[in-house]
Amino acid sequence: MVKMNGIVAIHVCLGVLSLFLSLANSSKTPPDLILLQVLYRHGDRSPTANYPTDPHKESAWPQGFGQLTTEGMKQHYALGQYFRRRYIQGRPYRFLSEAYDRHQVRVQSTDFDRTLMSAYCNLAGLFPPENSQVWNDKLLWQPIPVHTEPLEMDYVLSMDAACAKYTEALDDVYDSDWVKKEEQRNEQFYKFIDNVTGSQDFSIRNLWDVADTLYCEKVHNMSLPSWVNRTWSGRTTYSKLRALESLSFTLEFNQPVLSRLRGGPLLGEIVKNIKDKRDGRLTAQQKVFIYSAHDSTVAALLSAMKVFNNIAPPYTATVLVELFNRSDTGQLSVLVSYKNGSDDDDVHQLTLPGCNVSCPLDAFIELTRANIPTDWHAECRATFLNIYTVSAAAGGLLIIVITIIVIALLLQRRHRRLYKYRRLQIS
Repeated sequence: MVKMNGIVAIHVCLGVLSLFLSLANSSKTPPDLILLQVLYRHGDRSPTANYPTDPHKESAWPQGFGQLTTEGMKQHYALGQYFRRRYIQGRPYRFLSEAYDRHQVRVQSTDFDRTLMSAYCNLAGLFPPENSQVWNDKLLWQPIPVHTEPLEMDYVLSMDAACAKYTEALDDVYDSDWVKKEEQRNEQFYKFIDNVTGSQDFSIRNLWDVADTLYCEKVHNMSLPSWVNRTWSGRTTYSKLRALESLSFTLEFNQPVLSRLRGGPLLGEIVKNIKDKRDGRLTAQQKVFIYSAHDSTVAALLSAMKVFNNIAPPYTATVLVELFNRSDTGQLSVLVSYKNGSDDDDVHQLTLPGCNVSCPLDAFIELTRANIPTDWHAECRATFLNIYTVSAAAGGLLIIVITIIVIALLLQRRHRRLYKYRRLQIS
């Protein structure tokens, strides 16, 4: 009996201790989400071009090249529904209002049909109209603004914005010994692709055109040429092209100057928004910034944060940057996550080198500082641009010198004629 009472007493003590620990843990206020920033790639699209021998011409695609397909529309609508579950319905955050509130959300897209349409489809899943927002009983959709800039001015989301320094640095990468050795190893493969596709000078620089076209056609169950099944050391032509395509993404951003000039501007905007939230320059209502862009934009941003996995981002690949505040301590922290497509509800938390998964804000700002340009336009003025300027100045100086010489010769000739005329008068 005494033994039993002792056991009971032990269990009671353990229960009290467990209750005490749970109460102690519950006294720590969980962090609150106070700012969300989202970057995603557009949905499924038609190829942006085809190769010369491709039997599938542009007419094979209902809206032509480079356009969002109905499958892409479904993908982004599903991604919008995921955002609704995650940030509205409490799985795990109740962060946004049930109904669309223009003060809470700002959406920006590159000036491409496919990214604009992806944003509209995404918003349709995120904010279906409710109550007074229903303006057509037969259409559960409402217009939500998506902002954009002309492509030639958009260096934040478009990775094709003209930047001479980036072009020069990327040329250096492609001219490096490592890439030259890689191309030598694949020389026969490149010649084979040249032959079967009718391309010219096929290399790691331009293989994306063929690899992407084949991928789009495969996804849409179009017949592929038999040569895609030829094997190279156990790997089919198709799979080898896809692997080299991922390598080309890595090469585009694998140097600090490359990731700084391409991913840095968007990273800088993300950090600025975070600072504005911290310092009260954003209102309590301003909660979400959404960016609709491309696989290259996703790869560039992840590279600028040094967390890119060197795999080409698939359709609807999403980067989430969440800012949290622990109200009891006032400590701010940043959590970066990656969602690999619309079909997977899981997000993968990413750890910036030198920080924890939940990175204190000051550390996050310091760790990303080196990859954010202070003046993008100034940094894009490459050395070859300076050479061009010097060459132009030298050319101008040469023209001036030649002009002076010509004038001198003409004056000398005129002087001789006058001298000869005077001699004739005297004689």
